Amino acid sequence: GKEFHFKNFEKSAQYYNALLKRYPSFKGIDDKTLFAAGIAAYESGKHYKWAESHLQSLVKKYPKSKFYRGAKLWLALSKLNMGDKKYFYSTVEEFRQKYRNTHEWKILSRHYETITRNYQK
Repeated sequence: GKEFHFKNFEKSAQYYNALLKRYPSFKGIDDKTLFAAGIAAYESGKHYKWAESHLQSLVKKYPKSKFYRGAKLWLALSKLNMGDKKYFYSTVEEFRQKYRNTHEWKILSRHYETITRNYQK
């Protein structure tokens, strides 16, 4: 979807969600598609449930994917936005133990610090 490149996340999210609902076994759907679908849904700012579902599929079906860590990261952030702090914190712990030197950890720990700061006020 060219919509994705123009940062029109709402349209992308709608497009991907329809595609994945209607043609779940379509051969063109791979880890990259699921990742793009998840990010678009997340970035739309209102489709966290869709993001959760697309990213969870990726994590389940493609454990060897280069998008795997990213999917886990955005999945945790989606859950956090839906109020599931426990899931978010357990992902933070997993990353702290396994993926300390990754780009994803930098993003996650930044969010974690912000959240922790906000709760201590």
